[in-house]
Amino acid sequence: MTAACRQSGFTLIETLAAAGVIVLISALVASSVARLASAREASRAQARAWTSADRAAQLVQRAVLQTVRRQDLSQTRLVIRDGGRGEGSRDSIYMLARGLEPVRPLDSPALESNGGEFEIGFKLSGSEEGLALWRRVDMGFDEYQDAGGVATEVARDVVSLSITAGDADGMWASWDSDQTGLPHMVVIEVRTRTPDGRGSAVARRVASIPRVLAQPTLAEVEAAGGGQ
Repeated sequence: MTAACRQSGFTLIETLAAAGVIVLISALVASSVARLASAREASRAQARAWTSADRAAQLVQRAVLQTVRRQDLSQTRLVIRDGGRGEGSRDSIYMLARGLEPVRPLDSPALESNGGEFEIGFKLSGSEEGLALWRRVDMGFDEYQDAGGVATEVARDVVSLSITAGDADGMWASWDSDQTGLPHMVVIEVRTRTPDGRGSAVARRVASIPRVLAQPTLAEVEAAGGGQ
């Protein structure tokens, strides 16, 4: 009986070896799970960075495409201010653009001019988690251009905003339509980086501004005497 029991049992060395294998397998599983979790977090951070970069570039592009174009340049405005070069660029842009949504609720007839044409500006400014892209919208053609209105944070994690304008003579880091008219195109580049540093992205968009002037409004026709 004693010999049979000794033959069917495990020696101390076998037990320790089995325990070591179990510990090794557990460590490998834990390491794999940790790497999987880290990869998942990195993927989420990268997706967040790309979404923010693309959204920011798209918002600026859309506003540029809606720039008001009139024969009277005093009623048309697009300004790009150079904020440096490289990955730390903090350019800003301001324009008169058309839109469908009013800046504020239309609760009185006096605010009807609140919709239709706006002053729209984009620039980088601080947020709770660092830099972010802010959009300022105000009623168009009011007494104070490039001031007032409603400012809103529209895209987080933006660390760089680079905007250039081009015409037949080349690309330029700054632009003022009061001096040279509207550009042929505007190139927007947005760089983002998540607060944890895991995600980063670059989004580029181009807004072409047709050289054919937009059709005049009824008010412009009447002012020119075409409505008589």
